[in-house]
Amino acid sequence: MNALILTTNVINNGSFSNPPNILTTIPLSAKYGSQINMQPFPVWYNITPGHYNSLIITVNDQHMNKLKIYDYDCVIKLNFREKDMSSYTKY
Repeated sequence: MNALILTTNVINNGSFSNPPNILTTIPLSAKYGSQINMQPFPVWYNITPGHYNSLIITVNDQHMNKLKIYDYDCVIKLNFREKDMSSYTKY
């Protein structure tokens, strides 16, 4: 396995990614079973308008096959912020 691909149900990157719901990718260079540690820089996505009952994050391999995580110490940190509309031109 070369990479993990995390997808979510609340974003749609349109033509920027295929599939359009990719949250991030994690390159793997370690041996099987070793610890994965990634400290990415913040990336801000627009959340698709709508009402959500849950935020679903799916972990996939490089062929988009869903993977199960059995590690109870797994931590995924997400940051949310309100979009600053002051920089947009109003018509």
